[in-house]
Amino acid sequence: GPPGPDADGAKEAGEYTELAEDLLRKVEATTRAHDDSAAVLLAQLRVLEHQLGADLDEETHSINAIRNLHSFEGAVRGDVARFQRGLQSAEAQARMQRFSQGQVMAEVDAEERRYRQTKHKIGGWNGGPRAGCGWTAIVAAIALLALPLP
Repeated sequence: GPPGPDADGAKEAGEYTELAEDLLRKVEATTRAHDDSAAVLLAQLRVLEHQLGADLDEETHSINAIRNLHSFEGAVRGDVARFQRGLQSAEAQARMQRFSQGQVMAEVDAEERRYRQTKHKIGGWNGGPRAGCGWTAIVAAIALLALPLP
């Protein structure tokens, strides 16, 4: 075939140089964009790391609070158990006191019956009711009985 136009080396070199410079600018722009996005990602990772650390701190705080709550619950349960034992003891003492009072009241009632029976007997010692025979006479009689024998 027929020969083509002569190649212009300087022109082609200039075009390749411009193409290389354009590609270099594009690579630098891509590198800057990549660096910027990497910086944003690193900042977001730091924020997430801080949040996770705060969440872990909060979780640790919550776990400690729950442990303290369980400890407090155990102490309250112990206090309640001691209170219940004290209450049961007080109830038992009250029952014993009521029982003792019942016995004492029964004894008092028996003594009153004996007194009433004795009052009639004392009144009948000299053939009739004695004037002024009451508690004073009973106390005097008991006092005489309590004296030691000579």
